[in-house]
Amino acid sequence: MRIKIRGVTLIINYYFIAVLTLMLVVFRNESILLCFVFCILHELGHLTAMFFLGERVRNVTLGYFGMRIDCGGRIMSRLHETLIAAAGPAVNLILAFVCRIMNFDEAFGMNIGLAAFNLLPVSMLDGGRILSSFAGDRIVKNVGIAVGIFLCALGAAAAVYTKNNFLILIVSLYVLIGAIKNN
Repeated sequence: MRIKIRGVTLIINYYFIAVLTLMLVVFRNESILLCFVFCILHELGHLTAMFFLGERVRNVTLGYFGMRIDCGGRIMSRLHETLIAAAGPAVNLILAFVCRIMNFDEAFGMNIGLAAFNLLPVSMLDGGRILSSFAGDRIVKNVGIAVGIFLCALGAAAAVYTKNNFLILIVSLYVLIGAIKNN
């Protein structure tokens, strides 16, 4: 599905809808919708930073694991890349602060978790984009793989210990595969 908003094409991938529906069915919890709202606000943080820095956005795609922003192949300065990458986690940290003041403990935890996850130094995440501004692609890839392996071990331990919680393992495999595939 494609929607044009102020010159930017919003592409909603059917996988996005399928994954959201699956998560709602599996977890049967309104917290998934709240987390989804925080993820959208995170991504709007990136878009807002791009707008203020004068970067052009061609299209935005909502896919099965997040959002991708297409700038039409234009290469940004390291400073702009870093500021834009940091804007998403900054939004989550601001939301966490607001949630803490309002005693919304679950929402506070979600935002801290989203900020921390997105700051992991893996190329497909904001932390990897920030790291790539300062280090070479090979270093970013190796660090990402090391983080992915560590998270897989943590996820496997959590799955064994809880005997039913495979979420950390699934997410860690996604991170590891993304780190291996990205250059």
